[in-house]
Amino acid sequence: MAIMPEYSAAQNRWIYLNRDKHIPVDEYEAGVNGDSIGRWEGNTLVVDTTMFHPDNGILGIPGGGFRTPESKLVERFRLLNNGRVLEVVSTWTDPKVFRTPHSYTLRYSRLPRDYEARPNAVCDPYDEERAQLF
Repeated sequence: MAIMPEYSAAQNRWIYLNRDKHIPVDEYEAGVNGDSIGRWEGNTLVVDTTMFHPDNGILGIPGGGFRTPESKLVERFRLLNNGRVLEVVSTWTDPKVFRTPHSYTLRYSRLPRDYEARPNAVCDPYDEERAQLF
């Protein structure tokens, strides 16, 4: 399964549904999104992610803290309101960062069928007209 962000500079995320163990640390090149494996528990997709890159990507975790190469993320994805809302409950564990597991919930509304992705805005830092405040 792939999660492909609309923002082209972000990396695709791959969630492997055909294996139940993470790639051995000595064989895996840590990535921004880590190594994610998923399984279904009823109507909930549970995704277990480890081996995040130590320096690349967004290191901050919503609600506080930061991820490290030793961090573990477990996400629980499920649809609500007849598929109109995606709920994601995220739980981070890392004894170097958190005394107890850190959890938070995000909910995403489904976009309308006629939604069209917006092209990336190009910002020219040398555009004098755009830089004028008044």
